[in-house]
Amino acid sequence: MKTVTICLFAILTSSAILAQQPGILQILNEEAEIRLESLEIEIVVIGNIARTTAKMTFYNPNDRVLEGELRFPLADNQNVYRFAMDVNGKLREGVVVEKNLGQKAFEGVVRQIIDPGLLEKTTGNNYKARVYPIPAKGRKSVLIGYEEELNTKLPVYQFVSSFGTVENFRIRVEVSNQELSPNLLNNDLVNFQFEKWRSSYIAEKKLHNFLADGILSFEIPATDSERVFREASTNGEDYFYLLTDIESINKEKPKPASIAVLWDASKSLFDRNIELELELLQNYLEHLSEVKVHFLSFSNQLHQTKELEIVNGKSDRLLKEIKKITYDGGTSYSSIPFSTVNADEILFFTDGLPNLDKLIHLPISKPTYIISSSTSNDANYSKNLAEKNGGSFINLLSTPYSEAFKILTTTPHYFLGAEYDSLFIKELYPNTPTLIQEYQGFSVAGLIQSGIEGKVTLNFGSGGNITERKEIIISRSSNNSGVKRLWANKKITAQLSNPDHKKEEIIAFAKEHQIITQYTSLIVLDRIEDYVRYEIEPPGELKAEYEELLSKKPEEIPLSKKKIIERALQDFDQSISWWKQEKKDSKTESPPNRTVSDQSRFRRSVETIDTTIFNQTVTGRIIDTDGEVVPGANIVIKGTSVGTSSNENGFYGINARPNDYLVVTFIGYQTKEVLVNDTFNGEIILDFGVVSSNELVVSGYSPIARRELTGSIVEARVASETTDLYLDRDSIEEYSEANSSLSIITESWNENEPYIEALKKTSKKNRYREYLSLRENYGSAPSFYLSVGTFFLEENETEIGLKVLSNLAELNIENHELLKTLANKYQELGEFEKSIFLLKKILNIRSFEPQSKRDLALAYEANKEYQKAVDLLYEIITHDWDMATTPPQFKTTVLHEMNSIIARIDTLDLSEIDLELIVHLPVDIRIILTWNVMDTDLDLWVTEPNGEKCSYNNLLTKLGGKLTYDNTSGYGPEEYLLKKASPGEYKVEVDFFDDRVQKVSGPISLQVAIYTNYGSKNQQVKKFTRQLKEPKDIIEIGSIVWE
Repeated sequence: MKTVTICLFAILTSSAILAQQPGILQILNEEAEIRLESLEIEIVVIGNIARTTAKMTFYNPNDRVLEGELRFPLADNQNVYRFAMDVNGKLREGVVVEKNLGQKAFEGVVRQIIDPGLLEKTTGNNYKARVYPIPAKGRKSVLIGYEEELNTKLPVYQFVSSFGTVENFRIRVEVSNQELSPNLLNNDLVNFQFEKWRSSYIAEKKLHNFLADGILSFEIPATDSERVFREASTNGEDYFYLLTDIESINKEKPKPASIAVLWDASKSLFDRNIELELELLQNYLEHLSEVKVHFLSFSNQLHQTKELEIVNGKSDRLLKEIKKITYDGGTSYSSIPFSTVNADEILFFTDGLPNLDKLIHLPISKPTYIISSSTSNDANYSKNLAEKNGGSFINLLSTPYSEAFKILTTTPHYFLGAEYDSLFIKELYPNTPTLIQEYQGFSVAGLIQSGIEGKVTLNFGSGGNITERKEIIISRSSNNSGVKRLWANKKITAQLSNPDHKKEEIIAFAKEHQIITQYTSLIVLDRIEDYVRYEIEPPGELKAEYEELLSKKPEEIPLSKKKIIERALQDFDQSISWWKQEKKDSKTESPPNRTVSDQSRFRRSVETIDTTIFNQTVTGRIIDTDGEVVPGANIVIKGTSVGTSSNENGFYGINARPNDYLVVTFIGYQTKEVLVNDTFNGEIILDFGVVSSNELVVSGYSPIARRELTGSIVEARVASETTDLYLDRDSIEEYSEANSSLSIITESWNENEPYIEALKKTSKKNRYREYLSLRENYGSAPSFYLSVGTFFLEENETEIGLKVLSNLAELNIENHELLKTLANKYQELGEFEKSIFLLKKILNIRSFEPQSKRDLALAYEANKEYQKAVDLLYEIITHDWDMATTPPQFKTTVLHEMNSIIARIDTLDLSEIDLELIVHLPVDIRIILTWNVMDTDLDLWVTEPNGEKCSYNNLLTKLGGKLTYDNTSGYGPEEYLLKKASPGEYKVEVDFFDDRVQKVSGPISLQVAIYTNYGSKNQQVKKFTRQLKEPKDIIEIGSIVWE
């Protein structure tokens, strides 16, 4: 399935200074271009509140179903309030859902070939909307609405369109309850005029085959300097919204003797309005006249530092240095050596979007001004950083230039608080001192007792001293229906500005008031059954049916921790059984006698494990209601991660006990549960899923993986062993020394992409310049940076390689697939802190996937933060994860990893760990494969010295090698274990068998970790990250030579 990247841009702001925006649509591979068939823009302004909706209808001329992704930034004071998508020919409104649940539901529904839509707020005020499907030879309509507060002193509305040519275009503007006609300011988008209609002014235009590129802006004449809006409610409390002009007296601040200029040179800042930033800097230095400047530039690392002196306001030398900067790499604020910055004032030119780390506060106590001209920025983060240091955030896209200069040269002005009768007025936001700009005016919102007239006094001033008071009366009359949302938005903004805010409270409040935040999203689902399945309250027209179905839904009783552990041990006991049955030729015979304290770390002996229970194999066949075989169906024992797949002829085999339930799933069929009892004959019949008219278009899907799973029924071919698992420290050391003669030989990295061939032909001193030239053509493809960064690393140009790789963090905010690839690469290179930061970000947005938590735990282990690693691994084991996101035998792999750390590290606090989970299984060789994209089928192959290949259809080898069940849809892991290695070469390969991804937002990459002496004191590991090209590729990773 191909991705459609729809770059939607519509900025509403009071400034006409805007950067060049990307095109509306980018198609990957050779697909014919999707057309924007119609665009309807609706703008409604009431008072100083503007609401804009854009309804877009796309036509897909391709023979493949596509998933679309719209990405767009909004201005500081704008918020998305509406998201709708056509379902069966009718727009269905999105509803607010907790962000992780939204992702989980969206991806779960996509796998059922059903229509979902999801709109998320990413870092800063950036948004992305995922839409599926855009039917082959069909249309999909999407509506996005956003709202903003216009400036109170000079209300100006501006809409910037870069949609390209549209077959059918319509725009309608209504300014309600307006006495004076709006004045068109800049209108190169459409030619129309406002006309009076009742108490409003309306302008409207319809066009065909229209180039929808341009700016529409108009001024709304204000008649009052103070305005009050009130919305009645039925709960005894009304909502009010007050706005007023500010007549502050700005005093010129003392001129600093020295300043520091920190210049963000990351790749994403290349498209900002650099000339505007330089103009502001030049004029400010001219104002200062005589000043010392400490200049530094940075991206993923520090680039340069210079000390300069400005004499008579001449800044040519500094400006020349800035104009020479090359913009490349991710953004790391920790690369700035703040301890060396000795200045009276800081000018920090950045977008507030660090993607390789994030500072809670700047480690310097000097007035700091953060300045941005980027369309994509995190205004709230930048404001908090700057204002904590007594400075300001200046957004040059929304701040008139004269006001920006005034901010730099005068003392700041604040809203200091409000006075009111708390018996009648219950809440008022903002509720903390707030920096204000005179040109913007000021507004507050709150709650007032119904039927009561109220009075609010707003206090303004500088340095904690009140210089201005505004007394405003809140009348009893209700005159606006949108005030409740304004109050809710201001309350959430106030909550989020508190570093100690409670995420759960914000989520609950946002869901109640349908507000999208960094913790909540808007989702559209096709079927009422899916709203019920995920317990997401649907839009109004479906609520009655939802409540009825929800009342009939069986109550899910959470599993106790004890039961969760028991189920995890059912899988783990199979590994213990395998470890016990290994041939008895290891030098680790039975361990010496131990005291009780010796045994406290490893409580369970293999003698307590009944291995016969795993030989009760259930076999059978999967067919559908038409009698056709179903190859590749997933069969899992309910409540465990023990599972297998049906082979090409539909046959399967699984080790199950009487009264176990088998859960069978496959795309396009309904999930089936069957009880293993005396009457069960092994045949399982799957019913087809409910298919709507939109779901019938499946020609764009890749073929489902069909393979011969001769290893579905596993027969152990190893001898019995009675070795106890109570290994003490001496026995671990003995085991380590006995298995230390080895080498790992990796296959050389080789790429034949045209840009790599071009770099190979370029001399070393000119390669970076050649890369920058190639970036102009290939820079939108994540695979370009992964391949080129790896190339530079292989050529021992580490600094350049790291910089190029770090661009992956710049390309698509909160894309977990790209972030995981970069995090893996950082681990491979020993950059553990950066890897941990990225993996924390992934866990924050993918907390419903146990793999995200495991990845972070292993990064902690690599960084020698062993306690954090063990605690996270234990959390995975003791949590009841959704089976859809948990591959078979996943917890067994995690138990191996937790016990390996426990065995090697003496200083751990294990007081919270259940002792029955602590079982040490050291092995000579462990190889583990993971990858970064769901619905991808990779296979780990290990060819042993006798020529036998351990693979998905040969899970146990004669030499004792053991491979986990084939993982055909997740991220892995697939794990190979060998307790006692025989001398010789072990060849490691990966088969890229198939991918069934619904989108391709970046390169599919794998990571292979090769461990030797695993779980012993001299455990060693090498990790390798490789980019994948096409299914059916065989990737040679390397070899282990055991002597």
